[in-house]
Amino acid sequence: MWAIDLFPHMNNTSGRIRTGVIGTGFMGSLHCRAYSVDNDSDFAGVFDLNKSSAADQASKYGVRVFDSVDELLNNVDAVSIAAPTTLHCELGIACAKSKKHLLMEKPIAASLKEAAELSEAVKRSGIVFAVGYIEIQSCRDLFVGAPKRKKADLF
Repeated sequence: MWAIDLFPHMNNTSGRIRTGVIGTGFMGSLHCRAYSVDNDSDFAGVFDLNKSSAADQASKYGVRVFDSVDELLNNVDAVSIAAPTTLHCELGIACAKSKKHLLMEKPIAASLKEAAELSEAVKRSGIVFAVGYIEIQSCRDLFVGAPKRKKADLF
């Protein structure tokens, strides 16, 4: 199945998800690396208020530095947000309004009120939304080489 079948809001016909990263600090750099090697992704570029950091990541992966969040959103199907938590709600709502699928680094927002606002915007938009909990997602490593253990024993 093509990515375009899974993500109906995509505006391209390549069958690959055009991705972008907002926030190019440490966690953002990990998202950039992941998108650069993902066969289902066309890594389009990055945005960061720190232009030097954005330029470093763009140069490393041969992608574009966008001048604004809006410009990035106009050129992608899905976004990773790895910006400071205080910006998560504003950036997430912008993605939802633009119908851009979203992977948000934890925590979802700076407050419960912002989390509720973001959740409502996501529900209205119909986008795919996920929060990256790196330690939960790496739990698969606990199961490798431990076939005799029950999953429940690990927690």
